Amino acid sequence: MEDFNNVITSQGRIGGNSVTVVEHRDLVHMMNISGLYEADTRGGNFTWSKNRRNDVIYSRIDHMLGNMDWFQKYSEAVLEILAPNIFDHAPIRIRTDQQTSQRRYMFKFLNCITQDPSYTQVVQESWKNRIHGTVMHIFWSKLRRLHPTLKPLIKKSTNIQIQIQQAGHELMQAQEHLTNDLFDVQAKEQVKIFQDKITQLNQNEERMLMQKSKVTWLQLGDSNNAYFHALVKEKNRQKDIYSLIALDGRILSTHDQIEDEILDFYTTLVGNKATELKGIDITAIRRGKLFP
Repeated sequence: MEDFNNVITSQGRIGGNSVTVVEHRDLVHMMNISGLYEADTRGGNFTWSKNRRNDVIYSRIDHMLGNMDWFQKYSEAVLEILAPNIFDHAPIRIRTDQQTSQRRYMFKFLNCITQDPSYTQVVQESWKNRIHGTVMHIFWSKLRRLHPTLKPLIKKSTNIQIQIQQAGHELMQAQEHLTNDLFDVQAKEQVKIFQDKITQLNQNEERMLMQKSKVTWLQLGDSNNAYFHALVKEKNRQKDIYSLIALDGRILSTHDQIEDEILDFYTTLVGNKATELKGIDITAIRRGKLFP
């Protein structure tokens, strides 16, 4: 986080002279060759202002930059731009005290579980049980019945990193055993089994992360897991509301405060519940629109 005294984009200043490419070319070039990206912000958009009666300028010359590893480790960090008070520079701070999401997640099918050896049998056992009704009702009911059946396979896939670590430990032990007797056929088979297991687990992890990140233009097998992890974390962060400015100016940061503020706002906006409803003129509705 630094006062670079420079904008990054052509939208980084309003008022005064227009932003030229020369102003931000060197800084953007440095960011590109260093793999640096600008962090998201909360609050205002500009960090410096010149407020005079006939000469008003707002500019964003303070930035928080980080590389992919930093954003992956601190995916909840945001740059908060505060009110400038009597100064021309607005104070800024990094917030990392984000709340834990309390959302209930809906069932989501993971494509990688189709690679599990027991997947086909599990689906067949659930699907063959008969259900009576229309074709659409039967199809919908069987799909719903699959949810609890597939949950163990999905849960096993979500713990795939632990499985990779365990398989790596088992492979290391098997390779140490093989070094004691390089011609031990059984030890060679064990090493091959654990190597294939790790390869399969890595492929399943990449398929799962690719599906969650909704990236389709990368090829599987290119070891893009770190990139996928970063995208998944960013998408999950965007789904939540971590802070909210209330109508009275307070900054709300807890789940209960945000929920109460949103309910109060829309309750006021929509209005109160009516105690009684007026009757509907069926005859007028049947006549339809009347034109003069």
